[in-house]
Amino acid sequence: LGVMTFEMLTGRLPFGAGSFVDIGVAHAAGRVADADRLPEALREVVLQALGHDPATRPPTPTAFAAALRR
Repeated sequence: LGVMTFEMLTGRLPFGAGSFVDIGVAHAAGRVADADRLPEALREVVLQALGHDPATRPPTPTAFAAALRR
């Protein structure tokens, strides 16, 4: 959901459009392209959903939607 939300808001993929390895390396390093195009409060929620560690992501789609609404 984080990737889809980021793409819907920016028109771009968050970790680039290179090979699977390039995307995996960018994800592991936390490099999100064009994150600065998002408003600060929205950026925090989307970046949390894009986090490498699943434990730091919103636990459910409902929790993610609620965070976006705030």
